[in-house]
Amino acid sequence: GEFYPCKPDIFEATYDEALPDDWISRVQAERNQLSDRLAKLRYFFGAIAFNDLSITSQGLLQAQAEVMGAYLAILDVRLARAAGCE
Repeated sequence: GEFYPCKPDIFEATYDEALPDDWISRVQAERNQLSDRLAKLRYFFGAIAFNDLSITSQGLLQAQAEVMGAYLAILDVRLARAAGCE
C-alpha cells in the first residue's frame, strides 16, 4: 500500500472515524455530521466575513444551506421510517 506521512495533529483534525457497519447507524452519523455543518454555515451567515463576500458568493452559500437543509430533512424521514415512525 501507499504511505503518506502526516503529523499527528493534522491527522487528528482531518480524520473521520470509521462509520458503523449497519446502515441505520451510518445514516444517523451522516445526519449528525450534516446537522453540525449546517449549523456552522448558518452561524457564519451572521459573521462579518460573510458580509465581506460578494453577493454571488453569499447567494451560493445560502443556496447550499437550503440544499443541506432539504437533505437533512430526507435523512430525518429515512431514520423515522426505519424506527417505525411514519
